Amino acid sequence: MTPRAPGARRAELVASLSVLGLGLGATAVAIGLPEGGGYARIGPNFVPKLVAGALVLLGAWLLAEWASGPDADPHPADHEPLVPDRPDVPAPGPQRPVAD
Repeated sequence: MTPRAPGARRAELVASLSVLGLGLGATAVAIGLPEGGGYARIGPNFVPKLVAGALVLLGAWLLAEWASGPDADPHPADHEPLVPDRPDVPAPGPQRPVAD
């Protein structure tokens, strides 16, 4: 596992709360936009509401990731190898030229 910077957890919290706050602010602005969509029912506030919802979801997801704690080591030292050692399988490396 790579070492983390001392303030990394705090920076992650600040970033996730910032994205969530930006999404909530965008939602407040998007709600105030006029509804006039005509026959298509998609007015000038559709895309801002869509973007605001995406920002809120992203901020909530980042906050949940932060709350789940520090990252676990994805490759612990005591794990079983994905591919067992097999003498009949050549090791990866440069390809040998094919004989004519």
